[in-house]
Amino acid sequence: MFIKQHQQLLSKYKLTNKPTKYENIFEDKLKQFNIKYIKQKGFLKEANTCYIADFYLPKPFKIIIEIDGKYHQDRKEYDKQRDEYFMFKRGIKTIRFTNEEAECLSLEQIKDRVFNGK
Repeated sequence: MFIKQHQQLLSKYKLTNKPTKYENIFEDKLKQFNIKYIKQKGFLKEANTCYIADFYLPKPFKIIIEIDGKYHQDRKEYDKQRDEYFMFKRGIKTIRFTNEEAECLSLEQIKDRVFNGK
């Protein structure tokens, strides 16, 4: 029962979280690294709370990549709490890029930030 509810909740959130132009641009770059990733990965926090990550790089990386548009400028506290939840409760690091960074950064710059922490 719980698994079915979980799947329904994730499906609902995924339908409302269509990728942006900048997420698509970033994905084109991410594909060039030839690593496994999941786009629009849903994480159930509690019964009715679901977080959708723009991109999730599973083990061995355990990294969430978020592409933050103008919408996130007013959500800094929420994003901070969400990032802390993933780090401290799930052991998953969150890396954030602005729309402009997603569009303009080179593959080398993205690689440095995601995999080398620069």
